[in-house]
Amino acid sequence: MDTTQRRIRRAFADRCPLGAEAVEVPVVNGLRRVHEGVLARYGLRPSEFVAWKARVAR
Repeated sequence: MDTTQRRIRRAFADRCPLGAEAVEVPVVNGLRRVHEGVLARYGLRPSEFVAWKARVAR
């Protein structure tokens, strides 16, 4: 399990009646689809996107 998945499970462990796993899959899939073309939709700067990508890649 990678860092992103651990963080998602921790964040939703006590808050989601269906369990963290029910939230984890759609969230991780959504994060995998983030690319430069959607930066404006999420209000991100290109430098923020590059920094996030570098953190996720570790």
